[in-house]
Formats: sequence, structure tokens, C-alpha cells
Amino acid sequence: VCDMPLAFSLDQYGYAPDTEKLKELFAHFEFKSLLQRLPAMFGNDAGAPEAEPVRMETRLIETQEAAQELAAAIRCKGRLVFYPVTEGVLPAISFNGLALWDGKEAVYIPAGSDGWSCVAELLNDDRLEKNTYDAKVTYNACYGADLACSEIQTDILLMAYLLDPTAVEYPLSKLVETYLSGYASLHPDQYKDRTAAALWSVEAIARLQPVLYAALQDAKLETLYREIELPLVWVLSSMENYGITEIGR
Repeated sequence: VCDMPLAFSLDQYGYAPDTEKLKELFAHFEFKSLLQRLPAMFGNDAGAPEAEPVRMETRLIETQEAAQELAAAIRCKGRLVFYPVTEGVLPAISFNGLALWDGKEAVYIPAGSDGWSCVAELLNDDRLEKNTYDAKVTYNACYGADLACSEIQTDILLMAYLLDPTAVEYPLSKLVETYLSGYASLHPDQYKDRTAAALWSVEAIARLQPVLYAALQDAKLETLYREIELPLVWVLSSMENYGITEIGR
């Protein structure tokens, strides 16, 4: 008999592991890559309602005067913390704007607005210590926009990779969760728009930098980071934008 009616539902036979116990198990045996893949495999909160996008108050820099004041304040501090919002693909990546951390709050300046060139010039000020996430994105966007950009000293993505090279990916939200206990752990995608997500991201970069740098020093990775990995980011960006020319031909 092959067509006997049976009262059952396929949903009753689904398998949902205890993710909290899995986290404990993976942490105990240091299965770091599996630990980071858990949310993607089973979700953070199975069955929980999807969160509404979060609205964030946005402080826009839209005048030449405001941009000049911001640039002067950043130069006075000697540190440029920024997160680029870009669009396009190689070799035509361009800036939509920059989120910046002025030491107290995050601000945003749209590309092409009054004062944009004043702020964009900060990227080529070699007196500033520049901090961002994924420096190659900034280098590529500068190439596309024909903007000069001096060396970026802090790349949060690169730091995270050196500290945990077995991880699959290094989103800012995960780094915040791992290294910044007590800081708001909302994912940038939960914000209403890209500008708000960029503001969240630039504050995360400012907070993560001293923590990750101290971790690099503790792990004796500072020399590798400064002398090999950071310069290589610029080389890779140049290769992606200009290709490779064989010397002598």
C-alpha cells in the first residue's frame, strides 16, 4: 500500500538546535569560524518578529562654513576617523559622502555639497592619523574620483583579520559584539538608510580602534600590520585600478 493517508505536517519534523549550547560548545573548542557562521545558519532569534528599521538623527554638513569648522577641528585633533559611502564597481567607484567622527558625535557630508572639497582634502593630509574600515574601498573611490589620498594608518577590517584569520567575514556589527561590551550592537542594516548606517559605523570605528590596536600589540602583530599588511592594501588597490605592467616592456 503506497497511498495510505497519514495525518502529519512536515513542519513537525524540522530540526532547530539549541544555539546557545552550540555557542558554548564552539567557544570551548575554539571553533571560531563555525561560531561566526551560527547566525547565518540558524538565525539570531528563530521565530522572533523582524525588527523595525531604526531612525537616527543625522547631523549633515552642507555649508562651506560648517565644513571648514569641521576640517579645522579634525586637524586640531590630528585624527581623521571616517566611513565612506560609495557606489559603483571597479574601476568606476565614486563617493556618495563621508561619515566622520569629530570626537564627540558622528556627522555626515554628502559628496558634491558645498564644503565637500574642503573635507575631502583631509584624506590627503599626511599630518592626520586616518582611521577607517576597509581602507581599500577608500583608495578605490579616491582613484575613481581623482582625489589624492595619503596613507591610511588604521584599517579596522585588516586588524580584525590579523587577530582572527580563520573567520569567514568581519562585519562591524560582529566586531562591536566581540570587542565592545556595553556598546549598542545594532547592525547597520537595521537603520533606515545608508547615511544613518554610516553614522553608526564611524562611531564604531572610533571605539574599536584603541581596543583592536591594543590587541595587536598584545599578540605581537603590530610590526606585521604596519610594515607588511597596511602597505599591501594600497598595492592591491593600485593593481585593481591600473593593472600590472612588466618592467622593461
